[in-house]
Amino acid sequence: MAWLKGVVVRLLAVIVAAAVIVYFLLPIYWLVIASFKSPGLCEYTSLGEQTICTNELFAGNPLWLNRINPIQYVNVLSGTMILRWIANSFLISGSSTIIGVLVSTMAGYALAQYTFKGRSVLVLLVAAMFMVPVTALAVPQFLFLLGIGWLGTYQSVIVPCSASVFGVFFMSIYIPGAVSPSVIEAARLDGAGELKIFFTIVFRLLGSGLITLCLIIFIGAWNNFLLPSFVLTDMNKYLVTQGVAAYMGGGVQNRALMYSYFISGSVLSIVPLIAVFVCLERFVEKGLYLGAWR
Repeated sequence: MAWLKGVVVRLLAVIVAAAVIVYFLLPIYWLVIASFKSPGLCEYTSLGEQTICTNELFAGNPLWLNRINPIQYVNVLSGTMILRWIANSFLISGSSTIIGVLVSTMAGYALAQYTFKGRSVLVLLVAAMFMVPVTALAVPQFLFLLGIGWLGTYQSVIVPCSASVFGVFFMSIYIPGAVSPSVIEAARLDGAGELKIFFTIVFRLLGSGLITLCLIIFIGAWNNFLLPSFVLTDMNKYLVTQGVAAYMGGGVQNRALMYSYFISGSVLSIVPLIAVFVCLERFVEKGLYLGAWR
């Protein structure tokens, strides 16, 4: 009976894993399928009841595509500034990632390797910050940025996105397992300074951890919507999340164009994230198996 129990457990595990995969991938699948359908309009009665629906978005099988129609991508590329918004997102997310990884790694290294007065209090504060919701910080951040005159500038989003509490906590845990204290002591005996040790030795031993942190900060900055909505009012400086959301509330009178803008725009907004993850995933996976990537 033991073998039967093992088979049942494995079967249940496969079923649960399949259900989770379908749960997460089905919306993306629908979004991609819907983006290649014709966004024609439905006719409605005076009471708001739908009578005739000639478009493919709301007629037929929602999970199947009869023919490929790229008109929605033509609409969003020609009718919006989505390419500029994507470039803005790359600028802000990339800058936030570079600054955030450097700051988080240095702070995590200090918490992991140095013993100083108040260290335990700092660790508790970092852990406690996980309990603070992001929405609770929106108004204080807005008032602070207003006070220093940063509203409407790229740095008003870059700097807050660079401050990653999770990054500090993650690196403070990762560094002790990836960097041997004997290596650091040997470098100190050879006369190397602390900055030289950090940038020439420690940084080289944190390959997979750094890449994992890059992914986390980059994705967080790319998907950030609340803070940019407060501080970026110029449409030329919008992030792609702002630009796509601007048309979801009915900002366009032509409903067919509105559907095109936020359906195909949503697909274009997630393509860079998928590309970045596919390029870096092998390093993250290698780090999970080996502990540290050299």
